[in-house]
Amino acid sequence: MPEPQLTPAGADPAHDDWRELASRAGDGLEIALLWSKSTKRVRLTVLDQRLDESFDVEVDGADALTAFQHPCAYVGSRIVTNNYAGRHPLTLRQQV
Repeated sequence: MPEPQLTPAGADPAHDDWRELASRAGDGLEIALLWSKSTKRVRLTVLDQRLDESFDVEVDGADALTAFQHPCAYVGSRIVTNNYAGRHPLTLRQQV
């Protein structure tokens, strides 16, 4: 299984044709699953309003539903760059 590619939140590829496939919100989290027709890529966007942090994760299409349902577990302990300049990177830990 390929490793997910982490990208800064709000960073768009050359093609800006992302379409929302699913979204949900609760407990201070907003999660959206997006798909690009031109690049055939899937991206998960997570906004944590409690921590004022957000990130995007590119996922393999076969893992899209799992990533959408359990984004923090999917990302695991990777360090991602957040969407807020001048702030420290957000460190995610896998929940057990």
